[in-house]
Amino acid sequence: MKRQGQLVISGMGELHLDVLVTRLTKEMKIAAHVGKPQVTYRESITSAVSGSYKFSKQIAGKSNEAVIGLSIERLPQGSDNQIIFSAPTRGIPEDIIAAIRRGIEGALQGGIKFGYEVCEIKVDVTQITYNELTASDFAFEACAAMCFDQTCKEAGPILMEPIMKLQVIVPNQFVGEVIGSLTMRGGIVSSMESRPNADQINAEAPLSVMFGYSTVLRSATQGRGSFSMEFDHYAEKQR
Repeated sequence: MKRQGQLVISGMGELHLDVLVTRLTKEMKIAAHVGKPQVTYRESITSAVSGSYKFSKQIAGKSNEAVIGLSIERLPQGSDNQIIFSAPTRGIPEDIIAAIRRGIEGALQGGIKFGYEVCEIKVDVTQITYNELTASDFAFEACAAMCFDQTCKEAGPILMEPIMKLQVIVPNQFVGEVIGSLTMRGGIVSSMESRPNADQINAEAPLSVMFGYSTVLRSATQGRGSFSMEFDHYAEKQR
């Protein structure tokens, strides 16, 4: 996939990428600029907060006004974001309700402090002040987004990183060294399973510390170790 002059590749392991880069630069003689792998982080909050915001703007001589109140709290690990309306909505047009939802959803995508998508939070719309003379979709969408941004900044925003579930298979004699290497990278070993002439180490580790691990594992096990990993959950970034 080509995007803004960059070659974007997904669903491939580090070895596959190394081979591809070698082919591009050596065989095809393409002067490729190879950057370091990037981690897709998320954001969340550490405390429950409530707040309100008033939006008012004159556009083409018409006043556009909206007032919204939000209550925002953290959800359990792995939960999808939730947007609910506890404020009375009777008599408020559906397009206004939809605009509020769009504003919150856009703010969730845009992040709080670091610019990453927000995860694992619940947003409750607790107040909607509607005046048919000054209300507009634009005003309520903008008000919802600004209320979310302003309120969440007081909720202790944190950076969340992807945690990977690992399965490492190594010959018995290298188990201690491999576990030590994972621990030094911030990994946590959850269990071990014995196999003929090898052991399977089950662990979790941040994705950010796993780049280059295939080379480290091959070196530590004389080329006889292998591993696989898959995304498990997001957790607060520790370092």
